[in-house]
Amino acid sequence: MRGVVAAGNPYTAEAAAELLRAGGNAIDAACAAAFATFVAEPLLASAGGAGLGTVAVRGEAPQVIDFFSSAPGLGGPAPKKAHFEPIDINFGSATQRFHVGRGSAAVPLALPGLAEAVRRFGYKSLAEVVAPAVRMARAGVPLSPEGAVVFELLWPIQSRDPATVALYSDDGNTPPAGRLMKNPELADTLEQYGHNGIFPRAARAALLEAFGPDNGGLLTDQDLAADVGIHVLDPLSVQLGEWEAFTSPRVGGRLVASILEELGDAPGT
Repeated sequence: MRGVVAAGNPYTAEAAAELLRAGGNAIDAACAAAFATFVAEPLLASAGGAGLGTVAVRGEAPQVIDFFSSAPGLGGPAPKKAHFEPIDINFGSATQRFHVGRGSAAVPLALPGLAEAVRRFGYKSLAEVVAPAVRMARAGVPLSPEGAVVFELLWPIQSRDPATVALYSDDGNTPPAGRLMKNPELADTLEQYGHNGIFPRAARAALLEAFGPDNGGLLTDQDLAADVGIHVLDPLSVQLGEWEAFTSPRVGGRLVASILEELGDAPGT
C-alpha cells in the first residue's frame, strides 16, 4: 500500500508506515500511529484520552467517529467532595492555572474509539494495528527534545503521582531528551486489548479505584461500558472553490470550518 505519513515524532510515523508496508490502509496506519503516540509522545497523547476521526472511504460519504471524552458519573453517586487542586503552569509569556486531581478525570475513550475505526474501516486486525505500539512500549523509545520540553512544562502536574515519577524519571526530576521511555504495563494492556477488544479487568478496576466516587473522582463502571460514548456522525462540509473539506460537527470542527471559509473567501485562494 503506497502512502505518505506526517506525524509529530519519527516513531509515530514509523508505526503508520509499518502498517502501510504490511498492506494496511490509511485507517490502519492512522490508528497505528495513534497507538504509538501513547509511547513516543507521552503527555501529548494517552490511552486514557479520547479523540475524533474524520474518515473518507472511496465511493462512500465521509463520516466522523466521535470518541471525544464525555463527563463521567453515569449511574453512580456523586462523590462527597470532588478532588481538585489548582496548579499554575508557567509557559514563559503566560501562566495558566489548571485544576487537577481525581475529580478532573473524564471518561477514557481512546482505546474503544480507535478500535471502532479499525473495525469499521481498516483492513488489518486490531492486534496487527497495536503491534508497533506494543513493541515500542516494551523496548522503549528515546524521548524527543520536544517531548522533554513538554515534561518540563507539565512536571508540576505529573510529579504529583509517584507511579508516574517512577515510570518516567530516574532521579525524581524531569526526564531529559534521549531517555529511553519504556512502559511495560501499557504494552501488556495494548496487547491484551488488541487480541480481544476488551479493556483488561485489572486496569478497569484500577481506574475505578483511583478515579471513582470513593476517592473524590466521578468515574463509574457504567462510564466504562463498551457501548457508551462512541458515535458515528455526519461531518460538517466546507466548499473551497472546487474542493470540499470535511470536519467534525463538534465545536472545534465548527471553528475549523469557519476558518476554512474565511480562507476560501480571501483574495488569491
